[in-house]
Amino acid sequence: MKKIMSRKEIDKKEQRNKLIIGITMVVLMVSSIIGYAFFSADSPSSKKIRYNNIDFFFFEDGRWHFILNNKEFATTFNPEEVKDIEISGDFSLQEYSNLPFYIHFENNKQIEQEILYNLGGYFQRINNFCFQNENCTWVEKNCSEDNLLIIREFQNSSVIKEDKCIYLYYNETEGLKIADSFIFKLLEIV
Repeated sequence: MKKIMSRKEIDKKEQRNKLIIGITMVVLMVSSIIGYAFFSADSPSSKKIRYNNIDFFFFEDGRWHFILNNKEFATTFNPEEVKDIEISGDFSLQEYSNLPFYIHFENNKQIEQEILYNLGGYFQRINNFCFQNENCTWVEKNCSEDNLLIIREFQNSSVIKEDKCIYLYYNETEGLKIADSFIFKLLEIV
């Protein structure tokens, strides 16, 4: 035979059940927070680095994203991966901001696109150019008067500034590394 419960006993049982459910919910929430903190903590294999007080995040698009001066950038490499690239000459973005910038490249659109994507908005305009002794349809420019970027395949990768020209020399495997090294140097990250 079933025992009939008084209202007081029913209220007590409901209160006990609510307490058990509440404690279970709190334990689940606390354990999930601890688990998230433990498993998402920065580790050597995580896809985030901090370089010169800038956070770089590697996203599913295969690029390193970072924010500098309220602008988002996306590069193929991060500064740690390009630190072995030789850079000579002093230059910064302020030298080129709101001025015309001319590019001369040899058969590597990827390098040009990487640079234009990240830096294009800083220049007054960007055009292709030819040196005076070349036969081409673009405007003729020289290193003593104009801001020029020359991108050339070479045995050794390096970034060199001479007069108003910046040379990006890249070997067949380091084209985008050179582009990103130049971007980081111009933004004064490296």
